[in-house]
Amino acid sequence: MKRQMHLDGDSILMTAPTGGLTAGQLIIVRSGTGGRCGIVVNTVAAGAVTPVKIRGTFKGVPANAATGLTFAVGDILYRKASDGKLTKTSTSNTLAGFAAAAKTAAGTTAELVLNG
Repeated sequence: MKRQMHLDGDSILMTAPTGGLTAGQLIIVRSGTGGRCGIVVNTVAAGAVTPVKIRGTFKGVPANAATGLTFAVGDILYRKASDGKLTKTSTSNTLAGFAAAAKTAAGTTAELVLNG
């Protein structure tokens, strides 16, 4: 009998696309403003399977440092399609979750609660 990998309910298994995945990377699990994002657990090459966290709070998630772009606790955040960083702009981006801590305009990372 094949052995099954049991996850903690906060993760799913995903196969890495071309180019692989990097631990800590914010990726799209389901696209769109009603979508889902996850945080990659392990750095893996294309074709390898790795757990991806779909629930939880994560510090150090890359965020846009655009002039005036601040996050307040509770702000809804999206994964920007063009660079994979967090933004508050919903148009053409994927829902990631909400801010767990404030981010200043100069901040390049944020604390994110995933929407899983």
